[in-house]
Amino acid sequence: MRQNDTAPVKWLTVNEIAAQRGVKDSTVRAWITSGDLKAVNCSPKRDSLKPRFKISHEALAAFDRLRAAVPEPEPSRQRPRRRVLPRPLKEFV
Repeated sequence: MRQNDTAPVKWLTVNEIAAQRGVKDSTVRAWITSGDLKAVNCSPKRDSLKPRFKISHEALAAFDRLRAAVPEPEPSRQRPRRRVLPRPLKEFV
């Protein structure tokens, strides 16, 4: 008989991720609620007021890629155009 070669998935809790990131657990829950961080509710009651979320390493890696800082574009090296003001009309005497 062949054994399964894949290792069991280690799930992370909301508190573990909050400790890793240096944020409050409510922040991690907000990421989950907004859909940015994928999680599984392991609560015995589906509609409980306090869900028990578990997050996989793959979901956390996808979240990191989503939240990666995008470098700002380099400023244009072109000099700004000088604005030409209209000349006032000469009065006729």
